[in-house]
Amino acid sequence: MATADADAGSFQQAFNAVHDGWEKRWQDAFTPGNTHYSGSLPVLTTDDAAVSRLYYMSVLSVLTNERTNLGADFNDVLGRVRGGFSGFDRVYVTGAPEWANSVTYFWDTSYCSVVLALLDPTMMSAQTMYWLTQGLDNGYAVDCIQGGPVGPWYSANDISVFTTILNYVDYSGDRSALDATIGADGETGTVLHQLKAIATHWRKLVQAGQPLADYGEDENLLEVLPNYVHQVSSFNAANVWMMRQVAELCGRAGDPEAADVLTGEADALLADVLDLYDSRNGGVWSCRHADGSLVPVRTVVDFAIAGNLLAPSLTVEQKTAMKNFVATELLAGDWMRALSRDDALAPVDRVDHGTEGAFGSWPALTAQTFARFGDYPAFLALLRRFSGVTSRGPFGQSHQLRTDDGASHDSSRAVTARADSLQVFNNLCGGKFADIIISVCSATPRTAPALA
Repeated sequence: MATADADAGSFQQAFNAVHDGWEKRWQDAFTPGNTHYSGSLPVLTTDDAAVSRLYYMSVLSVLTNERTNLGADFNDVLGRVRGGFSGFDRVYVTGAPEWANSVTYFWDTSYCSVVLALLDPTMMSAQTMYWLTQGLDNGYAVDCIQGGPVGPWYSANDISVFTTILNYVDYSGDRSALDATIGADGETGTVLHQLKAIATHWRKLVQAGQPLADYGEDENLLEVLPNYVHQVSSFNAANVWMMRQVAELCGRAGDPEAADVLTGEADALLADVLDLYDSRNGGVWSCRHADGSLVPVRTVVDFAIAGNLLAPSLTVEQKTAMKNFVATELLAGDWMRALSRDDALAPVDRVDHGTEGAFGSWPALTAQTFARFGDYPAFLALLRRFSGVTSRGPFGQSHQLRTDDGASHDSSRAVTARADSLQVFNNLCGGKFADIIISVCSATPRTAPALA
């Protein structure tokens, strides 16, 4: 209260201090050798104002979730309470200020893992190695105060943690991390061994008589789509991709036998995943339910994950149909909807995974998938399109398609999520735009623009 009273008494001075502090923090993020972060981000070299704004607002979305008071200030006390967990000097919580203020979700963090690997590799290494000790079946996030996992198991855990670690290794250049020894789920081994275990975890999820991993009911998946359950193409496609990545790592590590086994298993699994592509329903994929029935779901998730990861294995006809599905049923205004209004379950009044808007990473992954398909003009056009939503500030957990005049949603501008939608105003998932721009486009160090 004394601090609040003092700031209120000299408001302009306090306001200027916040402004100057944020400007320094912003410049530090793009300055090699800065005194705050353990790394730095590239400055985008482009004359395209829309893409530039999208990149920097995406980075800002990550910075708004940086926290330096969840571990360092309380290590002595909490270390005793938590049986040895001493917290992190700095973390990036998943969201704020409404929800997830002290937790890092595996899924959301993976979508800004390129940014974090470059910006703060020391933090990222510590956090991801800690994740591996917690057991990926024990929750969907880690609470940065309590130190343990929270929430139910998410079907996205494997691909999320795998991708985060792989991006750390690739973008930080810390190849030695793969040789580090760590314990997970009662088993001790190298990080490469743990990655192999994650990539092959799907074997334990296969039900008798079925070819693919069963990811359970909607509470383990998208929470609001009861048809998007059991054998889904997205995370089964991720299993193919993860085994191929581990096979390459094993080959580099001098274990060609393991690489050959994983490659062969990935190739066999690929054929079963491709059986879920529904050529009769215009570029969408089906789920195989527990009773063996195939149910098409017109969601962005399969395009953004299965299409993205399996792009080299898809035919031109499949890619064309999938792109047409996105263009005609999902894109709207300067944003998109996650579920088509032509889906059997529509309308689904959920801003992140339903027909009324989209989770912050779905548009970025959609653009990236167009690039994976070789359609770079469409990729660039989508970046320009999605940049419009940044007029309302950094990215939230989701954005809603809404108009005030009753006009078609397709002509609307996206707005931040409704107050009753249980979504958060700031979220790490918005960092995915910077992730894809770094990984797809050319970025070189220069001078960052002023945050103001």
